[in-house]
Amino acid sequence: MGCSEKTYMSINLKLFFNNLIAAEQTDKSMEDIVAFLQANSWFGSKPQKSDTQFYLSDDQVQIYTDHMIPFLRCKEAERFDKMESEFAKRFPETAHYFTKFATLIEESQETIFHVRDFLLYYLGKELFFLTDQEAEKLVGHAFTDLIKSDGDCLTFFMSWLKMQHKTAYRNEYIMEKRYTLNLGKQAYDIDEYLELLFYLYNDEYIMDNDMYLKACESKNYADTWLFLAVHFICALRQTDLERFGHPILNDDPQTVLNKIKDGLFTDQEARNVLMYVNYRFCLLLLPPNKTADTSGVPAIKFMVPASCEVHFGTLIAICEAHRLLNNIPDEVPLIRKISSYGQIKRYMGDEIGELFIHSDFRSRSANKSYLQAIFSLTSEVLSTDEGESLYTKGYILAALARSHKGSYGSYAETTATYLRDAKFSGLTPEYVARELFERGVLSFIPAMLLHMVTEGQFEKISIGNQTMMIRQLGLSPREIEHVVTVCDAAHKKSISAVQALISSNSSTDLLTVLHRIGSGAAFSKRPEYLCLKTAFGRMCDTRNSCSGCSYEISTKSSFFLLISEFNRMKNLYKNADSKLEKMKYKTLITDIIIPKLDEMLTCIRTTYGDDMFSDYEKLLKEYT
Repeated sequence: MGCSEKTYMSINLKLFFNNLIAAEQTDKSMEDIVAFLQANSWFGSKPQKSDTQFYLSDDQVQIYTDHMIPFLRCKEAERFDKMESEFAKRFPETAHYFTKFATLIEESQETIFHVRDFLLYYLGKELFFLTDQEAEKLVGHAFTDLIKSDGDCLTFFMSWLKMQHKTAYRNEYIMEKRYTLNLGKQAYDIDEYLELLFYLYNDEYIMDNDMYLKACESKNYADTWLFLAVHFICALRQTDLERFGHPILNDDPQTVLNKIKDGLFTDQEARNVLMYVNYRFCLLLLPPNKTADTSGVPAIKFMVPASCEVHFGTLIAICEAHRLLNNIPDEVPLIRKISSYGQIKRYMGDEIGELFIHSDFRSRSANKSYLQAIFSLTSEVLSTDEGESLYTKGYILAALARSHKGSYGSYAETTATYLRDAKFSGLTPEYVARELFERGVLSFIPAMLLHMVTEGQFEKISIGNQTMMIRQLGLSPREIEHVVTVCDAAHKKSISAVQALISSNSSTDLLTVLHRIGSGAAFSKRPEYLCLKTAFGRMCDTRNSCSGCSYEISTKSSFFLLISEFNRMKNLYKNADSKLEKMKYKTLITDIIIPKLDEMLTCIRTTYGDDMFSDYEKLLKEYT
């Protein structure tokens, strides 16, 4: 038995994939490979799971290698040509009509490829020979295997073919909605939700359709875009959306619009606009309007994923510039409700407007869709043996849409593949690293855990950039040395906290801990922070404030809170009457606030790059 088991588990599946990718020097990713194998039903031989890993036998290694090498070596253009050639060889008449059909419609190359691939897999004869019973069965397979836009292309072709050629089938076929993102009937269909998300966030689509230019030229266009877009990164009610503060623009409004039109509005300027809005949320701690009179209700949370910050900041800047140019009072909300089909179509055009031909845009449905998006798509994806469901945040879909290269059809497929890969692989370092990045986590602790998971070593993170704030306190060289020592001690303190929790929770999976942090499930006493203890599944047993706690994990929201605390302590220090009071406030600044700000700036630079570091450093200088 032991010998047989050893023979079976000859190689780890991921290791096999990585070796093959390296050997072939292909640009295809792990996600592409998983999608290819799933599309081919793993060639009738699925890998076996042991503990949390998948393994292949020697026979399976040979089977997969034989099929995957041609796939990995096939270039993109060659892939389309081969599919067309194979389709023409198997079903020449259907292929002839489908090629003619493809030239008449405006569909992406990916959609045409997927429909050909589907027909090759399921057709046993020329399409026009299918009876209604066989055609209905074919569409049933499309309902399961194709995304809605590809399925619509197939049924459109079947209908068009009836007008061009005598067919055995007589009925008309359409792709119905497969499922909705809800537990009732109020949320949007997933295909509608993803399509609108793609149009509002995808960088290539935005550039190809000159959307920033149109927004700069039309206030209605810009306001509609912002109103629709905000529903994909948060689930706030309309009454709370109307409480967004107006940002401060660094230039006059017309200059801002001209710079955006000409592509001269920098990422730093866009982030500064967004940071001002976030800073206001952090300082005011606004409760939800509906429960404003109820005590103990958490404040409104507004968090833009890191990869969407520049886009969202640019949108807010455009809308604010239009407001100023039109002399609209400050009391009028930044986010204006525009929800009817007629308005959306008139302001943003047919492609986006037609999504609402059957129903106006509904904020409540969009909110339900946002809250349930990953729930529906990743059901049982990230579940643990203990039965805990580990869901990520809905804004991950917006982050995927923002960076996707290609059409909506390929985005929908890529999104499904991304989530299928999560289902297949479970939590991976790549998956949780993406979550931590988008969540804006600024702490040494997750970085250390990630290094441990990837079998890396702790990187020595340099201490610096406290000088500007230290000068404001008028510290002596000896006191400055003390601050630097405290910063270094804070880093070591983080290491000790991690080691202590790991030693007392040896059975806890570190990737699960990181996922709880990245998805915001590691709750703390303050909404601006996350907690290492709750990330390990333990309760916090202290009454201390989160700031300065060994187990505290900072986020971008914490940065704004600490700036306000620094200013408050500095004023108390200046106005203190006794030396004892001055010493108290100085100690709080030097031993708690400055080390945390330094840690956060260091994490910003190492995680998000020098440009974002400069943005936050500038913000620090402006507000302290």
